[in-house]
Parts: sequence; structure tokens; C-alpha cells
Amino acid sequence: MEIQDWGGGLTQHEVEAIEKIKQAFQASENNKKVKGQGFDTLKSLKSIFPWKGYSGFRFADIKERKEGEFDLVIVTHCNVLIIELKHWNGTITSCQDRWYLNNKDMGRSPVSITRNKQHMLEKKLDKFKQQFTNKGFRPQVHFLVVMTGNTDFSQLPDNEKLHIITLTDFLQLKDEEQFDARFSPHSKSKTLNQDFELFDKKIFGSNTIKPKSISIGGYYAEDNSIFSHPKHIYQEYLAQTENKKHQDQALLRRWDFTKINRSEAQTPDGRYRLVSREYDVLNHIKLQNRDLYHACLNYKSTPQKGEITAEHIDLFELFPQQKRFDQFVGGYNGENLSTERRLGLVQLLLDKFAQLHKVDIAHRDLGNHSIWLSADDKITLSGFATAYFSSEETVGDIREILEVSGDLAKSHFPLSDGIKLTPYQYDVRSLAVLAWHIIQAKRISPVSLDEMKNKLADETAWYAEILREALSDIPFKSAVDFLDKFNQAKPEQAVDFSFDFTKLEPFTHDINHSRAYREDDDFIVETSEKEVYCSNGLLVKAWLNADPQNDNSKARVVLNWLENMAKLASLSPDYVPKIREFGIAKKSGCLFAVSDFIDGHTWQDICKLDLSDKQKQALIHQFIQNIEHLHSLGFTHGDLKPDNVLVTTDDDSAQLHILDILDFSPNGKSQFNTEYSPEFDYPTEKQRDNFAVMKMACELLGVEWNRSSESFAEVAEVIQQEYSDSQTAFISLARFKEALNPKPATPMIDITVGGCESFLPIEIYPENGELFVQFKESQKYPNEEIDITFIGLGGKFTAFYTIAEQRFRHGLSPFERYHISRNDRDDSKCSLQIGLNITHSNYSNLDKLNDFIAGSTEFKNSIIQFVQEHFFKQPEKEQAENNENFEAEPVDIIAEETVIEQRPSIQKLWQAILDTETEALPSITASEALQKTENGVCYIPYDGEISPLDQFKRDEIVEAIGKSEDGEKTFKYGEVDIVQSQLNELHLKPKSLRNSASNIQADTPIYLQSKQNKASYTRRKNALQRILDGESAIKNLTDYFDEYCILPSEKYDIHISNEEFKRYDQPEKNVSLNEAQRIAFQRLIANGPLSLLQGPPGTGKTEFIAAFVHYLFDVQKVRNILLVSQSHEAVNTAAERIRKHCQRLETDLRLVRFSNREIADSEILEDVFSPNLVGQKRAQLNVNKISNICQLGRSIGLPENYLRERAELAFDIGVQIRRYQKIVKSSKGETVDEDEKRLRKKLEKSIKEQAQAMGLRELVEIDEILPKFISELDHKHNIQPIENIQAGKLIDLTQDMLETLSNERTNYDEFLAGIFEEFQEEYLANMELPEEDEK
Repeated sequence: MEIQDWGGGLTQHEVEAIEKIKQAFQASENNKKVKGQGFDTLKSLKSIFPWKGYSGFRFADIKERKEGEFDLVIVTHCNVLIIELKHWNGTITSCQDRWYLNNKDMGRSPVSITRNKQHMLEKKLDKFKQQFTNKGFRPQVHFLVVMTGNTDFSQLPDNEKLHIITLTDFLQLKDEEQFDARFSPHSKSKTLNQDFELFDKKIFGSNTIKPKSISIGGYYAEDNSIFSHPKHIYQEYLAQTENKKHQDQALLRRWDFTKINRSEAQTPDGRYRLVSREYDVLNHIKLQNRDLYHACLNYKSTPQKGEITAEHIDLFELFPQQKRFDQFVGGYNGENLSTERRLGLVQLLLDKFAQLHKVDIAHRDLGNHSIWLSADDKITLSGFATAYFSSEETVGDIREILEVSGDLAKSHFPLSDGIKLTPYQYDVRSLAVLAWHIIQAKRISPVSLDEMKNKLADETAWYAEILREALSDIPFKSAVDFLDKFNQAKPEQAVDFSFDFTKLEPFTHDINHSRAYREDDDFIVETSEKEVYCSNGLLVKAWLNADPQNDNSKARVVLNWLENMAKLASLSPDYVPKIREFGIAKKSGCLFAVSDFIDGHTWQDICKLDLSDKQKQALIHQFIQNIEHLHSLGFTHGDLKPDNVLVTTDDDSAQLHILDILDFSPNGKSQFNTEYSPEFDYPTEKQRDNFAVMKMACELLGVEWNRSSESFAEVAEVIQQEYSDSQTAFISLARFKEALNPKPATPMIDITVGGCESFLPIEIYPENGELFVQFKESQKYPNEEIDITFIGLGGKFTAFYTIAEQRFRHGLSPFERYHISRNDRDDSKCSLQIGLNITHSNYSNLDKLNDFIAGSTEFKNSIIQFVQEHFFKQPEKEQAENNENFEAEPVDIIAEETVIEQRPSIQKLWQAILDTETEALPSITASEALQKTENGVCYIPYDGEISPLDQFKRDEIVEAIGKSEDGEKTFKYGEVDIVQSQLNELHLKPKSLRNSASNIQADTPIYLQSKQNKASYTRRKNALQRILDGESAIKNLTDYFDEYCILPSEKYDIHISNEEFKRYDQPEKNVSLNEAQRIAFQRLIANGPLSLLQGPPGTGKTEFIAAFVHYLFDVQKVRNILLVSQSHEAVNTAAERIRKHCQRLETDLRLVRFSNREIADSEILEDVFSPNLVGQKRAQLNVNKISNICQLGRSIGLPENYLRERAELAFDIGVQIRRYQKIVKSSKGETVDEDEKRLRKKLEKSIKEQAQAMGLRELVEIDEILPKFISELDHKHNIQPIENIQAGKLIDLTQDMLETLSNERTNYDEFLAGIFEEFQEEYLANMELPEEDEK
């Protein structure tokens, strides 16, 4: 039989089986030339052959590789056979469509997989059924799983055994009788072997046919290898799972032991010893140093003795962005690295091998193939097949065959005759070669090695002598010594604490403040430090002698004040006098600020006026709103008192003005009065502000401070509560605001709400006598019910009103809310003078509410109007009948001739986007109720072709959530088990199930949300709510987006010269800003606070953005710019162009690329991808942790040698001890890896052996080892108890920082966006530095 082979992914056993099939299924020589006559002769002429086969291929247009790949397809004389080959030995069993070989899970049933291939091939053949000889009929397609090994499949279900056959039995199908008995072909179908040309040219001859992929464990190799062993002993491929959204990729290594002409490579046991050596080395590393183990490519499949064939496949973990040495160093990544970063990478590389040599392993085969680098400074090691491992047998002579590089330096830096080095020293030589190539950003090649040899001899850089020593006849003993010498020689980066005075230039004015702004009258304030006076309707403040001149520390304080003034001036809240000018008046040597002069009443004056309680409360509410808005902008006052709060009146309205928000203090600390500041120690400025607001409010209300009051009992109680709760005293104005809205003496309606979701009793009060009521058409019962929501102080409550019965039938659980928005009021159809007292019960009882509305004319009229407006399309007769059902007083209805649906306001639109976000989450619709099996498995069945879980990472915490009927409230059903879930089954973790999960029935929508997304949603919701409530940095932000906006734009006095525009000309690229772009540029920069520029494709927007951003950074000294887009590609293109502009114009640019993707999607921006930046910080902090501890320790007077020895203890044997303690003492909340638990005894033995090797003679418990060593160190260095504690805290703090940076759930985007400087300050503050060492 002729077989067309694509040569893809077939093992040796499969190739051998196909060869046997090829030989068996062909016409015998006797049938080729037949002589004679009679019946026997005619019968021999009627052979079922020829057949034709197609092997080792896949249909590239099929998404699921398993279904698109074929071992062998045979076109017989009458049908098509799909052959799936399995070379398994042992007993096969089945459970839930999965096969188990000797109880080992082998994945989904091959019968099920091959059945899908049958359906797929049938569809393809359907397209050609008119072209077959048997016209109009598609040939029958059968499938068989052919067992080539010694397998017992008798325990499989009968319906699967129908499709399983041994190779021996399959070969018997060459006999026509046996063939017909199995397949029963139709007589007219026996013409298929006349259609080989159709199969060759059209069915299997299209561009969609490719070689079958090499695969193992659900991973499929790419078509081309990424590395081939020089002697072709193995090839390596990138491989990935079907689900590309999880970015789960691996390194697949395919061995070919036939290339090793040694007896030990020709037997399964011998091959196992060669393959398992790397596995054994990795296991030893795992025991001795878990962090180093995670820095190696680890096995995803474990080698099994007796199963290592001549074409064995290994599978290794491979993380996104990891690149082999040459690809990383010689590409964009190496090019983008500064010399400092390259040297940092060398240090990290040496550190990895220092750790390796400490656990008594030498690699012996360093090179491009065995070193992996990534943009987050992660260095990964692989290729340990020839490693020196003292506790195991060596690989002997075969090492020379297996090794790829060996000694990298041998060709260009040969050793003198007779020199014999240790395996560790050969590593040192190779590391020197790798280090030089990293520093030079060059790939390893004969040419680069020539260059290294020529240049290194005369190189004068500080590292050159170290590299030369590493390559000499007497190299460092190990990478430990190499790293120590490197760190000692590395120049200490002198931290420049001098201030950059150019930062003050934008704020410097060449004026004398007193001449530029002459006083109108006497000074309001005049001291040796400060002047305050009026000048032509403006208020002028001057802080004398505050020009920092050359004083570094003073300049920092001044710059901080100036930058805050600039921010406040640009935001210009309406309660702050408008800032007209500020800065450094150079000629008078002082700081100055000029603002509008406010002529109003002080708070003391207002307190003396005879105001009504309503007027007083209005002022207090305005005061609270202003201070909360100020805090939301990132400002605090710190010295609030009656003198700096003014009130101006205009007709019936009053406006508050807060003065002295940014009063300058030479030491940078705000001055404050004690009368309006909490009595406890060290209150924050925010606490001082809140205290002052409450106290001044009490003064206005006539409430004695911190005393009971009959008139304002709730206010007095809250003040006393603030004093009683030291943890939360004055941190918020929430409790005080609530107390200002006293519970009115209004009727309270008692309601009980039934349901499985219990809640605490809740009281909802009217605001100023109004409980707001909103109507909404029922989605569940349209034309029959109205969803009615009651909104007041304390919460919201929704009940379902039946139109026909004119009463409420049921209500939803209420939820707390302590504010009422403008939308709540505007969207209300009426308001009621009642309150609601709502409790939970087994059944809903709304009788008292029904009794109340029965007598409420306002409510009835509102219902009638709502029904007429929303159901006006009913036939008049039906509508009249409905109206008659309402026993209400007649109401005049004005019917509009036409109903025009207006566009929603920006406020409502933004609110709606937020409210409907849950519906945009990935979701399923349950096809049945929640299923619970006997073994405790819980899952929700659903119908679908795509799993919504594809959008989540496998380690994400994902919640299944639901929404209430009115859409107002979301609740949690439980936590999703991503690993157990599969298509059409959403599994929930049984222990996470809530009571609400029992409500899941057919057609129930289930929404999926990760915890990280939920946190993000909460932050966005709160931010948007502040915007909608007018508390954003730009107070009327929503108005600027309104098409009818009438707010004037702000003008900025900025003009760009032609010379400045010329900087962005690139004649060599024929690029420059044209006239239209220059005009747009000028208008954007001179107007605000919001601008819009638009243009069709090809108008140069990207080039414009790059120039504009550069100008903002370079000329306007803007500190932060956020570049966003609806597509990753657009952001990348613009960011790449901005980076090139800044590089070309030599402008220092700090770029961070944020993304919700797991890996960077631009190679040029990989180094600034936010997770990679964090990885870089983590790696550098880790490799320099001991030197950092020593450096900081010097500041608190601790001996450096003591700190170094103690830190080495903590990060060496101390790490192992902490690891052991975690296994032994893990609490219920902690999860310990099962592999770790299995290592417990080995780890205990290893720690004790290590302690003995370090000189510990007596037998002690594991917990006592570290204290024993520390005690000896303290004695050796004469350390006092307080110094011992300080050193311990310093090391613990470093460990905590490293652990925090290793936590994948930490929000590093915020960290990178600005917290880092504060974190550094806190880190240093914790060291309790003496005053003389404050720097």
C-alpha cells in the first residue's frame, strides 16, 4: 500500500506500526499477473486492493489540534478508515470519558477524540460527494484505535471496545471476508480506490494540510525547532496548550537516542539514566534551595523508568517572555539596557551560579542554550544533563557527546598545558565569557569571541581585571568567589543628595514683591518672617528670606510648597480664593502668593448672628462638603480655625471660603493651633481638619464641645463617640454627617422581607421630611407590575407593586446607603413623609405599607401618571378600564402630541455605564439547577460553545455572582473552581457556597468576576461617584463633556516658537509638523482644562502625540502623562514613537507600560512593562540585599562584619529553617504545597547536616539552630541586646519587602505610579536614623 507521509510528530513505534500496515495492505504478487481460467482466476482478479494511506498530518484550519491531527488515514476500496495508534502496555480502565493506564490518567478517551475526527472528516468529504465515482454519496468513514503494545482493554465499556483493535487483528482485515464482516460495505461503494486522485489533489492536497505536531500532555510543538543539539541528539521546540488565552507554554525536548552510538543509550534503563540525571539534579536543588529551583526550567512531565523510548519527549516549564541568551542580549532587550543595567544583569547571573555552586553542583555546559533571560531580570537555567553532581554517578565519557558548549572559553582563552581545573572553575570561565557578552550586548559567536579576545586584554573598565582573572590559569575557585570579587570591585554609586536648583526656575520671578504689588493700606500681618497686605483688590502674602539660595534642604521644602501651589491654582476649587500669581520673588528674596481678597464674615461673626437651624445646617453641610472635596484632591489644611473660614452672602445664598490652605512653613511641617486640634498625640492633618470642622459646627449650633445636648443629642453623642474610639477618632466626617440629619419625628412603617438572604434590621429615614420614590417598569412582569424604590437616609428598598391589585406583593432585601444623590431626587416621581423600618423574616409582609399608600393621594396620582406615560399605547378602552380600577381623585392629564426620546445627560450616561457593568462581565445562563454529586462536587450546567473561563488565568480567584431582580444589588453564589470546570460545567468550590446558590435554577444568569477585577471595579465606582458628586479634581468635569456646555475654557499664556517646532523636524525621514499640526499644537497647549483633537487615519496623529508629549516633559516640565487608547497596538505605537523622540533629543524619559495582559505585546517596550519593572526591582533588591543591610546598618552604628554574617545566616540556613517551620506549623488558613510536605524529613535531615557543617557540634531542635548561631555571633562581635534587636528588625524588614514584591496579587501599578518614593521614605524611617544621618 502506498502511504503519503508528512513526517509529523510520529514516534518510532508509530512509524514501525505504519510500516507493518503498509506491507500488509497491498495486493499480493500473485494477483498482479494472473494466468489461467475459471472461477478461481476471476476471484483473484477481484482484489480489494489497492488502498492508499496518508500519515502524520493535520488540518491546519481546525482550531482544536487534537481533532485536526491524524496518525493514519486509509482510503480503502469502499470506505475511509481513521487509525489512531497507541503503543501502551498494561491495563486500561475508563471513568467519566477519561482513560487510565495502570491507574495513571492518560487524558480524554481516544475513542471520543477519534470520533470527533470522524465527524470532522465527514464534513470535509461532504463537499466533494458529487465528484466521487459513486456520485452523490459520501464514502463511509470509520475509525479505530489500534493498540500496538501489550494492552488489556477488556475492562473498557462495550461501546468503546467496538472501536478498539490490536495491531495483529487489524492486519487481518486484508482478508475480504473479515473486512466485510466488520464494515458491511454497500456493493456500489466499492469504487473508492478509483478516486485516489481526488484525495491526492483536493482533499489531502490543499494548503491546509501540515505535518502533525509533536505533542505530549496536551502541549503541541510549533512546526520548527528553536534549538538543535550539534550532534542532533535532541531538538527543542516551543509548545503550547490549545487554550492560548492562558499563555501556557512549555519547552518540548525530543530525544533521538539512535544518534548516540553507545550501548547505554540503546536500552530503556540506560536511556532513563541519561534522561533522569537532569531530573535528579533539579530535585537536589529543590531540597537545598527552593528559590534557585524556581530559577531553573523544571519538568512538567516526569521520566518513567522502562518507558524511555529511542524518541523520548521531555516537557519543561517555560514562562512568557523568556528568551535564550543570544536572542535576549542581541535583540531589542539588550539594546535598551543601559550599561548600569547590563552590569546588574551580570551580577544576577553570577549570583545564580554562586547559589548553584553552594549546593555542590557545577553546570559544565553553559552557553546560549542553557541560559534564559527575560525583561523582568529573571534568569533561568536549563540543560543540566552533563552537570557535575557530587552525590551521584558522573555521566562519564558520554558527557562529551551530550554537552553542547562545554568550556565556552576553551577556543579563544585556552589553558596552559597540564592545567586541570575543577568543574566549578570551568563554570567560572564560561561565566566570564557570558558576562562580557552581556556588557557588550552581543550574541555569542566566533566573531564576538575574536573581538572579546582582542579587546579584553587592554580594557580598563573596573570589571575587566576580574574577567581576566576568571579566564586565567588560576581562576576563582567558584562563582561564590567570582561574585564576591565583582561586588567588591563594583564602584559604590554615590547617592547625590544635592538639590537640582533648575527645578525652581519655572517658579522664579525677577521682581521685588512689594514693588510689583504695592500695599493699599496698613499691613494685615507684619512680622520678621511674614507680610500680609492688600494690593489693588488682591491679597498678597510674602514669606521673607524664604528664597533657598543654595540651601539644599530648604530648597526641597520650597519646591514641595511651590508644586502644591501650582496644583491648587490649576484646580481652583470655588471655596478657595483664586490664586493669581505665586513663586520666588528673586529681588526681594522671598516667597510670595497673590490671590483674590475675600471680604466676608468670619466664622465667629456668623456664630453671633441669629440664624435659623436650617440656615446653620446649610452652612455646616457646605463646610463639610468643601473639606471632604479638599481631602479628595490630596490636600489638607492642618490649621483650620474660625479666623480662616469666611462667609460671603449674595441675596439668599451663602458661600464659604477657606483661607490659608497652603501656608508656607520653613521646616515643611504645618503649623497648627491647639484649640482646634485633637488632644491626643500625633494626629494627622486630616484628623485635625475633621476635628476643627466638628468643633466649629458645634459652636455654630450652640452645642457645648464634648458635652450632652438636648437640642442636638445625636451630634453630641457622635462627638463623645469620636473621643471614645481611639482607633478611628476623627479620621472621617461620616458619623458626624449622619448625626446632622436627625431622625425626624415621622411615622415609621414596619416591613418584613422574606428570602434566603438574611440581613440586619435597617431603618430608612426621609431627608428633610422626604422619602424619595422612583418607578420602573417591571422586566419580569411587564404591563402587570411596577418596581418601586424608596430612597432615604440609611438605605434603599425596592418592592414590587401589582397594578391590578394596587398593592405591594413582595420586596427585595434593602441595602445601606448614607447619602442621597442629585439623581435620586431628580428621578423620583414623588416623595412621602414616612420612614421605613425593615426586618428579615421567613415571609414578606408589606401590609402596613399597603395601608399607608391606600390613603396617599400623592402616591396614587403618581402611579396613574406613570401608567399613562408608559402604557399609553394600550387601546383606549383597555386603558380606560385600567384607569377605572384606581379609586383616586380626578387628575388633569396633559397628553403630549408626540413623545421625543431625549439623549440622556452625561451624568446619567456615566452612571448607567457603571450600573450595567455587571452585565458586561463574562457570564453563563444555567441550563439546570445547581447540581450536587455524592462525592461533594458542585457545578452549574450550561450550554455553550466557548468557556467563559478562558478569559481568566488558572490561578485567579473568580467569583460567581448574581443580580437582584431590580438590578440594584449583586450577591455572591460562591467561588469558581477553574481547574475542575469544563465546557458546559461551571464548578464551584463546595466550601465557598452561599445560601443564595440554592436559588440557581434553569435560565438563571451567572456572572463571573475575578477578585482583582472586583477591586478595580470598586475603585472605579468610587472615583466615578466622586466625579458625579462634583468632587473631582476638575470640579465640573461632566459639564465639559456635555454637548451644550457653556463653560469658558481656561487660557494659558504659552506660546511656541518656530525654533521649538523645528526640533521635531526629521528631514532624513521626511517628517515635520505641518502648519495645521502647529496650529493645533498651539491651541492645545494654550487652552484647558480639557481639549479634543481628532483626525482621520494618515493625518500624522502618532507623530503629533510624540512631539506633544516630548514638549510637555522637556519644556513644560510636566511630571506625569497618561497615554490611553482602546487598543494595545495604538498605545504601543505612540509610546514607541515617544521613546524614539526622547532618545533622539536626549531627553530623560521614564516610561511605564500598564496593561491587563499577562505579557508585554511590544518587544520594544518589554523593559518598561509594569510587571517587568517590578521584577527588575525585586531582582536587584534580592541580589543586593546583604550589602543594603550592611549599608543601612552602618547608619545605626552596627558592625558591618556582624551584619554581613548574620544576614548570610538568615538568607542561607535561615530560609531553610523558615521553610521547614512553615511545613510543620502551617495553620488552617495557610496552604502548603504537597511536594513540600513530602520533603519534610529530607529537609530536616538536610538542615541538621548543614548546621553541623557550619560548626554546630551539639544536637538541638530545628527551632534552636538559628538562635544558637546568632548567640555565638553576638558573643564574637560583642553585640548588645538592643543592637541584636535592631539587626533582627533590619533583616526582617528586608525579608518582608522581598516577600511583598513576590506577591502576585499586590497592586504594583499603583506602586509604580507614585508610591515608590513614599515606600523608600518609610523604609528609611523604620531604621530610626540619628539626626546627623537623616540623609
